[in-house]
Amino acid sequence: MDDSLGRFWQELEALADRVNDRDLEDGAGDVILGILREADDRLAATQISGKRDLENAVAVLLNPRDGQVKIRQEDADLVLSALRLVSVGYYRCLMVEERFRSGRMECRGLAMRRFRERVIDGGSAAAGSPGP
Repeated sequence: MDDSLGRFWQELEALADRVNDRDLEDGAGDVILGILREADDRLAATQISGKRDLENAVAVLLNPRDGQVKIRQEDADLVLSALRLVSVGYYRCLMVEERFRSGRMECRGLAMRRFRERVIDGGSAAAGSPGP
């Protein structure tokens, strides 16, 4: 992972620029943060409500106090896959679909669940592809 840290950070910044802060605030950020929290429990009190929060959370993992990078390659790949999906509007589509299916109150939780399943369960199979 050491050789790819710079590339990971560059891709993260590029994807974060294309991500809508509202999608991160509406639940996609919570799913991504769940992946990051597995790497370092210091992120337990962290919330992601925008691009800057996302970059700060990842920076904690890449620049830890004890000198060891906390994020695994698999987790980095999942984060990038999730950001790719958010950047092309996949999460927003889930929110709209769930709003029509179940109403305004339940749509966030249902969209988060479906997004988490897509990223975690489909992350390796999808390889970042935002298909259905």
